[in-house]
Amino acid sequence: MAEELQGVPTLGELALALLALAAGGLGAGRLWRRGRGA
Repeated sequence: MAEELQGVPTLGELALALLALAAGGLGAGRLWRRGRGA
């Protein structure tokens, strides 16, 4: 890892974060709807 990039998220990290947020949001939405009987 380059020292000058320390503290700056890489494209890979950003992609993983977006995937985690998307998966978490979809999972939470499905559980929420299922929990409310919709």
